[in-house]
Amino acid sequence: MLQGLGLSDVDESVYRAVLRRRSGSLAELARTLEISRHRVEKAIQHLRAEGLIQPGVPGRPPTAADPEIAVPALLRRRHEQLEDVNAHLPALAAEHRLAAFGDAHHQAVEVIVGSDEIRDRTAALAAAASEFLIFDRPPYAYALSGEVEGELPFLERGVNIRVVYDSTALQDPLRLANVRTLVAHGEQARVLPKVPLKLTIFDQHTAVVPLTREEVSESVALVHESGLLDALLALFETLWSSAPVLDRPHDAAPIPPDDADLLTLLAMGLKDAAVARQLGVSIRTARRRISGIMDGLGATSRFQAGREAERRGWL
Repeated sequence: MLQGLGLSDVDESVYRAVLRRRSGSLAELARTLEISRHRVEKAIQHLRAEGLIQPGVPGRPPTAADPEIAVPALLRRRHEQLEDVNAHLPALAAEHRLAAFGDAHHQAVEVIVGSDEIRDRTAALAAAASEFLIFDRPPYAYALSGEVEGELPFLERGVNIRVVYDSTALQDPLRLANVRTLVAHGEQARVLPKVPLKLTIFDQHTAVVPLTREEVSESVALVHESGLLDALLALFETLWSSAPVLDRPHDAAPIPPDDADLLTLLAMGLKDAAVARQLGVSIRTARRRISGIMDGLGATSRFQAGREAERRGWL
């Protein structure tokens, strides 16, 4: 049970024996646990160093610290140590790239080839990251049915996820429903009529860019800290700031919720048929409602109507 705290099986056995006061001296502990006295002494020293056994008094048997105090304190120390390791990951990665690719001129971009290697490297980056910045656009290599389950663990872990979606990515009602579910769990989503590329940036220090347009890219570029990464970060922030928010709450909007939903779809740049599917109405009805809202806003395009509604605080 306590191996996750860095204790061995012997450490835990000795600790539990001391905790239950099953034996007195070290020799008695060794006989009770059927291990050598030397191993008991090493375990006692380790447990004392971790604060689980109280400092010894010569001639007296060891006593356990209160586990409700000692174990949480040890957990906090382990957490701090893990955070320290995570903070040094960029430096370790830089050392690895230097060893693998030579001088600094070759460190900015690393090309990864092969679906297995791409999956393993991106999974490692995601597991260690606390922020994802994403440009999302078709085509997709994964099934929509598993999209929510794939991202939820990161949101539940507290990862900050910001996504700019290409409007064509949300034409499918299932995809839009998935994104709305993720937004409800903490994803920050915005939409533009066109997103220039697929992109994921982890913790602002490594970007993943597919090098082909196929659903399954067999090669990606890992862009490390460099002027190129700075440019990708600037591009993301620029498009993020200009993109309408997806599904901003409509409770306080000065228009009916149905019209607020329609304006959100217009801001996403969806075509008439896609808007009709999302609203569950005919194309003719959707066009009539779109025309009425655009006239009311004095807009000449759907996207302009969405942005004007956002400017007025309707979205």
